[in-house]
Amino acid sequence: MSEDPIRHYLSLLDVFEIHTNRVQEMINHIQDGASKLHHWDNVIIANIGVSFPIGCQYDINADHWPNAQKLAETLAAWHSAHHELDNAWRRIPAHDRANLRPPPEPK
Repeated sequence: MSEDPIRHYLSLLDVFEIHTNRVQEMINHIQDGASKLHHWDNVIIANIGVSFPIGCQYDINADHWPNAQKLAETLAAWHSAHHELDNAWRRIPAHDRANLRPPPEPK
């Protein structure tokens, strides 16, 4: 017996929201770092193994800063989750969609 299309959609919606939150978390770290870098002469990069002078006012935590590979993997996972969610939405009969939130449109 196949899974109920509404239940399947709702489970994929949960997965999609997890991926959306991961992307947003990366955006927040990048924006925070970019904001601090406006004061670049007073910034240290923490947890990277490079020495900086004592007394710098701003720090960017390297443990939270995504590299290009991690950013690409996170964005690709989001796109995959969005695609699966769209497909699941299309499998729900139109008359059963009335009380469901449709998949978000990409920005």
